[in-house]
Amino acid sequence: MAFLIDPGVMAVAEFVILGALIALMPVLGFIYNGIFMTVLRIAIPLMYFSYFESSDRQATLGKTSVGLIVTSTEGRKITFLNALERNICKSFSALILGLGFLMILFTPKKQGLHDILSGCLVMKKTAGYKEKVSDILNSSYSPETYQNNTKSW
Repeated sequence: MAFLIDPGVMAVAEFVILGALIALMPVLGFIYNGIFMTVLRIAIPLMYFSYFESSDRQATLGKTSVGLIVTSTEGRKITFLNALERNICKSFSALILGLGFLMILFTPKKQGLHDILSGCLVMKKTAGYKEKVSDILNSSYSPETYQNNTKSW
């Protein structure tokens, strides 16, 4: 569900902003307008994800709708720069034929390459989620225990 909501929100923002740029095309010129559009097509998703994941909500509108949050590996709220790093690293996950995203299925903490590189976790927001993060980081917490408890994440 989150993968449908977030692109929808970004599409509306892009429609408004890029529509204004198209209206300014006669003033700015075709080449400059094309450069601005390209930059905005990259910047809008980066800013959207980074802003919301580093906010007090700790999630985009889509992640909030399914009860997910993004935390540091210590269970703290991530900074805007950390969220920006995470989202830039998503391009690395995609560049290697999506293998960085498939890693989520096989890593003990269910982290993609971008999460590992940026030191983040995506988890279900529950009443005791900070304690669960500390359990995962505790050396006595095994991947088997994590696999058995994934329903509460």
